[in-house]
Amino acid sequence: MSLHHLILTEKDFQAPNWQQGLDNVSVVPFEGGQPPAVPGDESRVMVWILSSVPDWNQLVRHYSTHCPVIVLSKLTGLPEMQKSLEAGARGYIEALANPVQLEQAANTVSQGALWIAAPMLSRLLGIISGALPEPQSPAVWQEKLSKRELQVAEVVATGLSNREVAEQLHITVRTVKEHLTSIFGKLGIHDRLQLILMTREDNRARKK
Repeated sequence: MSLHHLILTEKDFQAPNWQQGLDNVSVVPFEGGQPPAVPGDESRVMVWILSSVPDWNQLVRHYSTHCPVIVLSKLTGLPEMQKSLEAGARGYIEALANPVQLEQAANTVSQGALWIAAPMLSRLLGIISGALPEPQSPAVWQEKLSKRELQVAEVVATGLSNREVAEQLHITVRTVKEHLTSIFGKLGIHDRLQLILMTREDNRARKK
């Protein structure tokens, strides 16, 4: 059974990509007031909220208690992304993202992981990487990976994009993606943010 996607947007703003990238979509203009009811079974609904609608962060708090929520933004930025995540959103993406990105975001969030658009994620990981201490080695997570996978994981954990990782390691972007898929599977994680946190948790645990 597929998810039903409820999109709350401005009266005169709707992107064709929403219908192209997502199945079973309901687009509802929201001008304030009572949050619209979710259609059908709440467990099968994903809510997308445009960050320029009235009280958007309150809407995120309202729906995120019982549905996964993704925030759509006309102009993405770290402060807004932070507000989105603090309000309970599981994803943050450009409102005019292409259909493939929208589908990837929906699939990732539906599996319980966090989705952040690649440029924003690279900036966030760079901040986290600079703020957290370097891990001590060997760590348990490192022993689960091959030598090449470990190289990819360590470079990704510095906040670089797939293309930047590929250039640094002299491999293709496709190879980076294949390694990440294998790394995520071996470590039991779903996304890059979990990876960077894992690379540092061993050091923090030892300091306690």
